[in-house]
Amino acid sequence: MPRHIWSIGFAALLFASVSFAQYGSIQNRAINLLNENRVRTTFYNYGLLGNVGEISFEWPQGTGDEYMGDFSPLLGVEFVHPSGDTLRSVCTSYGPRGNPDGPPGGGAFWGFEPLPGFHRVNTGETPHIARSDQPNTWPSSWSNHWLGHFPNAQQWADQEAYFQMDDNADMEWRVRGTDTLFAFPNDTSRSGLGLRVEGRYLEFLGPDLEDMIVLMYVFHNDGVINFLSMRFGVIVGTLVGGRQDSADDLFYYSADHEIAITIDSDDIGSPGWVPLSDSINVGAIGTTFLKTPADLGVTSFELFSPPGAVRMNDDAALWSRLTPGNFDTPTPEPTDGDFILGTGNFQLSPGSVDTVVTAVVFGIDPNDVIRKADYLRNLYDSGQIMEASEPREPQIISNFDLSVFPNPFNSSVTININVRINTELTVTLYDILGREVDVLHRGRLSNSVLRYSAPASLVSGIYFIRAWNETNSFAQKIVFMK
Repeated sequence: MPRHIWSIGFAALLFASVSFAQYGSIQNRAINLLNENRVRTTFYNYGLLGNVGEISFEWPQGTGDEYMGDFSPLLGVEFVHPSGDTLRSVCTSYGPRGNPDGPPGGGAFWGFEPLPGFHRVNTGETPHIARSDQPNTWPSSWSNHWLGHFPNAQQWADQEAYFQMDDNADMEWRVRGTDTLFAFPNDTSRSGLGLRVEGRYLEFLGPDLEDMIVLMYVFHNDGVINFLSMRFGVIVGTLVGGRQDSADDLFYYSADHEIAITIDSDDIGSPGWVPLSDSINVGAIGTTFLKTPADLGVTSFELFSPPGAVRMNDDAALWSRLTPGNFDTPTPEPTDGDFILGTGNFQLSPGSVDTVVTAVVFGIDPNDVIRKADYLRNLYDSGQIMEASEPREPQIISNFDLSVFPNPFNSSVTININVRINTELTVTLYDILGREVDVLHRGRLSNSVLRYSAPASLVSGIYFIRAWNETNSFAQKIVFMK
């Protein structure tokens, strides 16, 4: 029996789910800027934000005042190798910290690399990661439609960037002795542990949202490995006061608000630092999690100094630093320190997906940072964070519209497509995280009634049905209840 039953005129069509057959590669690396609100920073499509010689967490934008040197995710897994050994691996992003993971003697990087299809390569230009307000960065395969967090044009950030990366380049655990690990038994050319990450970076306008960046990481277990346990973290290189004034930072961790905050001890920045006001030279910066697997929240905070004390090629040490319950008590002495904020342990079985949403928040002092972070958390928990700060007109809908019923539905839903002119049309199903769940129709279509039968694998929740062609787009929220 087919998964989907369609009545489109006289034809019955069967459509398969989208598959990912392309792998991450250093050849796909690209760069861009986040710069819609008062925070500006360089970011890369292999997980790194900020870098030496690039704009790194500048606030307020245009001052040149930088508060972080680098920021990147850590995704750790514990698993049993075919050799029988229980191993712990932490996949990292290439960055300025040195000691990158790779083979003895170097020559390769074992970590996250970007997938193709999420940036555009223009002749003679540096490849730029897809950004919502830069159509010239959208891949041609997107057909001039932004693949936003929500498919509805009325629900988006004021600026959003999107990319994907995976661990295909990580060869570290492939062979042990005479045993070889294959996360994809049907594709033995593929390496890694089967981890893929969607990265969405969001900036919002408005007086209480313009001093922060929201960073969403949606991670997939695309392979066949049953991980015993997983941990996620972010490694944060603070330099409050600028790169020439990073040795006198003070650190705080607020358990009540689950946020790590860094300030400058003497309120004196690097040469050329632009004061925030007549009475305050240097502000504060905080890092927090808005969403974690199983609602674990922050489960570890480790402060380390000097910055080189953490070696990015030491999987065992990184895994240990992410141990739940490991909370450092920062010393009252100024230091050139960095930290790792973590959450775990959680499960990610083959074929499953989970999400961490983190935020970097700027303020004039720790209390201001906490106030803004709490406001953001309340918005996120209430489901409002994806609303743009200013009302947006929906995409022009002149060629067609759609309606669905029943809504909510528990087995099948009927989609009425009112097409005013015969047109090429794509109809897709998205989940609440903006991931494409299924392609319901692609091709020429006149007035039709489509019937979608939910497969057994579809979980209860909020979804969006989106219909679009070259010039128009429309989306309808639906609720599926088993």
